[in-house]
Amino acid sequence: DVETGEALCLPAVDRIETYEVKVDGDDIYVLIED
Repeated sequence: DVETGEALCLPAVDRIETYEVKVDGDDIYVLIED
């Protein structure tokens, strides 16, 4: 699932990290917290 990072079907079984994204015109910003 793109929004939650949950695996929806095999062979994927592990949740992955997701990030907040903002699109501003031709620019894409990704919030990556430490």
